[in-house]
Amino acid sequence: MRIGRNRGAKTWLSAVLLLAGCAPATPPQAAPAVVVIAAATPTAHAPTSPPAPAPGAVSAVAPPDCFRMRPKSTHAPGKQEVTERVLVGQSAMLHIDARRSGIVVPDHLVKDEKLVLQVGYAMAVPIPDLKVDAKGVSGTLSFNRQPFLVRVPWAAVYAVVGANDSRGWVWDEDVPEELRCP
Repeated sequence: MRIGRNRGAKTWLSAVLLLAGCAPATPPQAAPAVVVIAAATPTAHAPTSPPAPAPGAVSAVAPPDCFRMRPKSTHAPGKQEVTERVLVGQSAMLHIDARRSGIVVPDHLVKDEKLVLQVGYAMAVPIPDLKVDAKGVSGTLSFNRQPFLVRVPWAAVYAVVGANDSRGWVWDEDVPEELRCP
């Protein structure tokens, strides 16, 4: 390509080359590396959680005030699968709507739309009959130091969260209407 003696054309071409990352009369350089940094932002549906407590510290994490819904295109994994994965090496917090049919909890909790039950295989107070199957979760839990056989069908579960690492899932279609963010 031949550049004419027209100073305006040369200035224009130099500007185009500079914008393209080249400069006339300079040796060729390697293409600049592109670095993509993903910003760490919480997902629109997940509640934000406080930092993990120090080892040995006792922490009470309150459930979120409301849940933000994901776009409809998101594929949700099965509740049993998520619960079984979360239960590996830790306990799970089951967020349930106790008003749903088929659920068995103590009488004073049957109208609670945001009941959170902690279950696990290696808890301080063991649950020897803990069962996670295709129907739901069942086992003898302690309420005010009183044992009670609980049965929670999967239809009543709207979130499962790991007690230690806060990993889990929220099933948008099962979140009670009054708990959805405006």
